[in-house]
Amino acid sequence: RNILLAQCYDLQMFHEYAEQGDTWLGGKEAFLHNEDLGDSLESVESLNRKHEGFEKTLETQIEKLDVLQQFAGQLTEAGHYRSDTVQERCKQVMERKEQLKQRASGRRKRLEESRSLHQFLRSTYEVLGWINEKMQTALDECYKDPTNLQSKVQ
Repeated sequence: RNILLAQCYDLQMFHEYAEQGDTWLGGKEAFLHNEDLGDSLESVESLNRKHEGFEKTLETQIEKLDVLQQFAGQLTEAGHYRSDTVQERCKQVMERKEQLKQRASGRRKRLEESRSLHQFLRSTYEVLGWINEKMQTALDECYKDPTNLQSKVQ
């Protein structure tokens, strides 16, 4: 009877840890639902810094989920009467963890692509400005006056 009572206690502890893991994962998944990739280079860089902080937090907190997996393994090895339930629940949490890691990696990649796009756009706008400036000079009608010819060359 004491063994059954201890196993019930361990099962409750496992469920509590799993629930905490699910709650934590839910909060992190909500962060990744943000599809904003920035509307300027500065905003993209700000989002990128936030995401880097998110990933650092993610890595340190994921270790707690690994402890949950170890606890599930210990319960199974000890011949827990609900080891099949424990393993199934652990599998669900670990799958969510992997999906979260993949989504975080995907968001990092999209932010990097957005950063490249905004850098390209900034360079393009600078070139367009230069072209427009040169076009004004080239289309100036005063080229017919030979005294202005030297200033056109410069």
